[in-house]
Amino acid sequence: MTGKKELHFTRTNGPVDDAIDQLIALAGPVCCSDLVREMVLTALKAGLEEANEADLKLMNSTLKEMRFTSKIFGPYRNITQGHSLWFCPDTPRRAGLSDGAVVGP
Repeated sequence: MTGKKELHFTRTNGPVDDAIDQLIALAGPVCCSDLVREMVLTALKAGLEEANEADLKLMNSTLKEMRFTSKIFGPYRNITQGHSLWFCPDTPRRAGLSDGAVVGP
């Protein structure tokens, strides 16, 4: 294998950028393709660096867990404000608390 290629998040990677674009197009409609492109570049950069296998396994499992968490909890991201103890100042448990105060369960 020849010397390691230095990758950049800007579109200055030539054939690597082209290959990532083709991969994204092949996968189908991708939300936020610029962010997905940067995630692919981040993975490639991590693999090119002198990281050990344990570091790469940790990065891989973390990304997988974050994706799954987003998938599971994503539908709850836009809950209307008036229906929560945290946003309803009239709630007895919330009355008298300053903004930013934490109310326990």
